[in-house]
Amino acid sequence: MKVLLKSFAFLLLSAFVFSGCSIITNGITYQNDRVMGTTRYTWHETFYINQLNEQEYEQDISLLKEIDENGQSTYTMYDIISIPLKSFDISNEMYIIINKEAIPFPLTLKERLYDNDLKNGVNFPEKSSDAVQNYSINSMKVTRMIHPLDDELIEKISRAKAVYLRYYVGPEMITSEIKGIKLYSLKKLISKKYK
Repeated sequence: MKVLLKSFAFLLLSAFVFSGCSIITNGITYQNDRVMGTTRYTWHETFYINQLNEQEYEQDISLLKEIDENGQSTYTMYDIISIPLKSFDISNEMYIIINKEAIPFPLTLKERLYDNDLKNGVNFPEKSSDAVQNYSINSMKVTRMIHPLDDELIEKISRAKAVYLRYYVGPEMITSEIKGIKLYSLKKLISKKYK
């Protein structure tokens, strides 16, 4: 029993040392990465269709702020957009709009995959004569992107009254609005001096 407890304590300590601790405060996740010598703060938000007559979509955004041992900060936005399978692909032409100024959105990675999501469960027939009920598959086209954000762009976001992310999907558009409490917590991530 003591050997088992010691093994468990060693595994727990190893996980703490190599992956860092993870704390969530005010919507911002904190991780200390001792392996890379950085401190990582992540802001996460989810968006759904919010403009009339726009492309149907769901979007998950994570803005990662990494601070190295010298106190230098770098910012990277991880962006995942899910759209119906029949939709056109998301164009490489995308913008971040800050206080009505449209700025080309930098992009270092864009990859597409498909997500088959089993919805509503399946009632399997008990007898061969019974019909399968409540069965539907919702296939989505998923685009994953990475956007590096330079100091000038971060400075503009920190002074913004509203930030919009604009994407083009064939003849349709996607506009994600970062404002109100979402923008407040994003600015908090940017302005906070963690070191």
